[in-house]
Amino acid sequence: MLFASAAEFFMSYAVMPVAPDRSRLEIRIRVEPGADAQTLLRAARSFIEEDISACERVQAAMASP
Repeated sequence: MLFASAAEFFMSYAVMPVAPDRSRLEIRIRVEPGADAQTLLRAARSFIEEDISACERVQAAMASP
């Protein structure tokens, strides 16, 4: 389980492998009332994309002989 937060939100997300080359991402977000949805999505995507890149490199290394 991974966590990310900013002034307007707190997010938890978990990555579950479903195949050697696929994973399922479960995201839960709590926001402050009146938070800007587009800003929230950009921030959340930024956190997640960093972790996706790291996970993809690990999976590639695990698949190498």
